[in-house]
Parts: sequence; structure tokens; C-alpha cells
Amino acid sequence: MSAALLMTGRRPNLLARARVVTVSSQDTKYPVENIYNNDPATPFRFGSAGTDVVITGDLAAYTNGDFEIFSAGQFTGWSVFGPGAVAQTASGQGGSTSALSIQRGATLTYEYRDVSVRAGEEWRLDGWGRRGAVGTATATIRIQNRATGKYLTSGGAWQVAVADLYTNATTTYTNALLTFIVESAALCQADEVPLRLELMAIGGGASTDTAFFDNVWMWPTWDYVSAHGHNIPPGFIVPEIHSSTDNFSGSDTTEAPTYPSATITALQPTFWARLSARNIRRYCRLKLVGTPDTIIYIGELAFAQAAAMSQCFGYPIEKSRTPNAHYEETGGGNAYSYLVSSQDPRTYVLDYQANTLAAYEEAETAVARARGRHYPLLFVPNDSESVVLHGRFDETFTSKRIQGTVTTYPQRIKESAFPGAIL
Repeated sequence: MSAALLMTGRRPNLLARARVVTVSSQDTKYPVENIYNNDPATPFRFGSAGTDVVITGDLAAYTNGDFEIFSAGQFTGWSVFGPGAVAQTASGQGGSTSALSIQRGATLTYEYRDVSVRAGEEWRLDGWGRRGAVGTATATIRIQNRATGKYLTSGGAWQVAVADLYTNATTTYTNALLTFIVESAALCQADEVPLRLELMAIGGGASTDTAFFDNVWMWPTWDYVSAHGHNIPPGFIVPEIHSSTDNFSGSDTTEAPTYPSATITALQPTFWARLSARNIRRYCRLKLVGTPDTIIYIGELAFAQAAAMSQCFGYPIEKSRTPNAHYEETGGGNAYSYLVSSQDPRTYVLDYQANTLAAYEEAETAVARARGRHYPLLFVPNDSESVVLHGRFDETFTSKRIQGTVTTYPQRIKESAFPGAIL
């Protein structure tokens, strides 16, 4: 058996944390917010049966990273620590006419914002900084994990001592670019943690010496896509995964998946794909190439970071399908039945055996992040096959310690309900 993928926690779906999700068109009764609300039974639907329709996610974790919105002495979404003054300057990066100017201050001063991230997640920082034209301050960027207190180094490691991950003492903008991994859930002791992004002017010189920053953004990388509860007609539509660095205004890369195959087929009731490596581009897109014979709806669309279990689920694997229909015998041998949903949810009964301490901790962390049945999960039993579920653990998660670190987890995973039979 190949690897199993299991993504649990409050928000493994990156679209739920995206700066914005846009679509070609939408039916106002089934808006775009439905596509990432963790409930496939309440779908999103396009406004018409258009050609080559798209769903696009800007995965940036916040707004105003370009420092365009400034009011009452502060940038919206940001805060200042320390006595140094913050101002909006026209000396932006790459021709921009708006950027952050911050003074060194008599004591430590920095502009900051807290970014909520999943523990163990991979992230991308992309920003620009320089010192002001007058003075000797150094433009500096720091990131601190507010759960562990550790700082991120320029090499992507975490340490107790204060670390500068980016510095620039020149008057020319340079790029602060770093891909890094957040400390694990075991170290953070939490599913999500705040990372504090700090922008500052430090070094010698006067307290009024300044540093400038512009286009400072953070976003998670991604390599997994799945759709749950849809009516995409495979004879008319070919799903494609796209990425971009500029919201598809000039950059548009078609991504080739590796798992479960090199092409994507809109299988019912769900389909999924995984890239061979994490994609570091900020913008992601599902493009439905072709002209459908009906208006397309999707219950849940997930872009995520695939989490492969270090050990596989053992055989036998039991699967059941519960017909989601209302059936009633009315007497006299007559019966009445109608479909409740467009597809029948599935239930998997599996046995995961952790033979190492790492596998044991991995399983325990996955369960803890799901909080039993509280948070939905994304589950691929075998990454060489097409099956994927958006669902939940059974209410009681049972494990049995056999000896040493060998632990078995007999578990039921029940698929979420699908959209109604008639929209």
C-alpha cells in the first residue's frame, strides 16, 4: 500500500485563510464563501454555464502588505511598538508610491502584525526593505513564534536568541525572501499559533533615522487540491491546477500533478490531485477547461499542504456506503422514497498501526488537532488511488498500546454530507 494522506485541524484548507477567493461568476444563493466553509452540503455554484470558469485564491495571510491604507497615523492591520514614529512615504519599491517609513526611536521600535499559522506548516515570506536616505539605520525583519518564544533565522531555523532574518543597510531596496517551516504541533502544543512579523530600523545613528518597507507578504505553500460534492461533467470539463506570482495578470503556470495520476479527471463524488513538490507561488487556481452542459456547483474545494502518514493503514480496510435517501412504506405494499443528497456518503473503518515513537506521536497529534469529531479532516486512504474524503473521525477515538511504542488505532472516518439532490 502507498502512503495515506491525513490533514486534520481547524483550517487545513488554505482557502479558508486566504486573503480573498474570487470566481468567474456566482449564484448569489450559493456564494463563493460556501466553497471553503467545511460543509460540502452547502455548495458554491457559478452564476452561469460559462467556458473555462475559474476559482482563484490569493493565499496571502493578510491585507495591506503593500502599505496602501494609512489612517490616523497608522497602517490598517498593523501596530507599532516603541516610541519611534511611523509614516507613509511615497518612496515605494518598484515604482510604488506608498510604503512604510519607521524611525529607529530612542528605544526599540518596530511595526508588527500577528499572523495565525498552522504548526508544522511551510510558509513563504516575500518583502522589500532599505534604509532611509539620511542616517545609518539598518532595515531589519524579524519573526517570532509567540507560542514558543523562538525567533526565525535567515537560514530557516528557530532559536531562543533574538535573530534578524533580513537586514539591509543600503538605500536601495533589496528582497527579503525566505521559505520556512513553522515549529511542529508537538513543540507548539497547539494546532494554530501566532507568528509576529516585525519591521524595524536598528543600528547606530539618531533616533530619527528611518527604514522603509514595502510589499511585505506572507503566505503558505501548497501541493494538494481536492473537490467534494460536485456536478462537474467529465465529458465536457477537464480540471486544471494553475499558479501565479501576480494574480494571473501575466504569470500563469499550469501545474502537472503526480498523484494519483498525471491528469485530473472529475470523478464522482470527489477527486483530488497532488503535485510532486510544494508550490511557493502566492496565487492558486482551479480552472475547469471547457463548456459544461449545466451550471457547475462544488460543495467544498480544498487547497492544502499534503501530510503523508509515515506508516500505512493496515488491511483489511472496510468501506461502506450509506444511501442518503428517505424511504417510507405507506401501507398496502406501496413505498415512497426520495433522494436527500446528490451522492451517498462513505464510511471507512481502518486500522493504523504505529510501530515507532514518531508514528505514534504523529497519530496522536492528528487526533488532537481534529478534536474528535469537532473539526473536519481531509483523508486519502491510498495516494495511488482516486479516493478522497472530507469527513470526520468517529466521536470516540480509541487506541490500543500493545508493547513498547507499538500502538493500534482502529478508527472510523465518516464522510461529510453532500449537496442536496436538487439545487
